[in-house]
Amino acid sequence: PDGRLAVLGSQDLIAKIWDKRTGTCVGRLFGHTRMVNAAAFSPDGATIATASSDLTARLWDVASGQCLHTLRGHAAALTSVAFSPDG
Repeated sequence: PDGRLAVLGSQDLIAKIWDKRTGTCVGRLFGHTRMVNAAAFSPDGATIATASSDLTARLWDVASGQCLHTLRGHAAALTSVAFSPDG
């Protein structure tokens, strides 16, 4: 990523994408049914991963805000998420 955007999870079930220069919300990622505990950009900045108390992780397209994949099967709330440096 170019460092212009930040992504944050929240208790309102939505991950929000923020423009760090203007301080404005430029995108919302809807789909989790419980708190979003963590979020991270992929190394190329094209994808966001989120981790939630709803026992899922999700992968999102940054440009469209669409959920690409929902990763199910966890036995407890997810509290962190990360991409490997090579994507």
